[in-house]
Amino acid sequence: KADWDSPATVNFELSNLSGAPSGMTGSIVVPAQGQTSLFGNQIPGFAGALANQGVLRISSATPVSVLGLRGRYNERADFLITTVQPSNESAPPSGLDLYLPHFVDSGGYTTQFIIYSGTANQSSSGALRFFSQGGRPLGMFLR
Repeated sequence: KADWDSPATVNFELSNLSGAPSGMTGSIVVPAQGQTSLFGNQIPGFAGALANQGVLRISSATPVSVLGLRGRYNERADFLITTVQPSNESAPPSGLDLYLPHFVDSGGYTTQFIIYSGTANQSSSGALRFFSQGGRPLGMFLR
């Protein structure tokens, strides 16, 4: 029987930004050849997840595809949404530069960057370099 013919049990664990477990865990069953869409607070065991920042680890013994979205309401009550790049912790580190083609920092909008190692219980390091559309370095102030 092929993997896509079986339901998948998908497990969730939320860690804080330092990598320590938050204690929030949960699981759902995704039907065979199906899909499930959830907000963070809809995952069983994650009732207070919206008040937390951290890393959501998703695992399953059955292969699954994951799409992450981050949403928030701004000061004008507009719902803003963006994609969140998943990271496969079992894959070897690439060592290649990563590029973010678009970020916002004006007109009441900001972009938040969170650097993490992509490997459980590992410290993170890295450098952020900002360039203009013409390729010149930008003098950005980070807080």
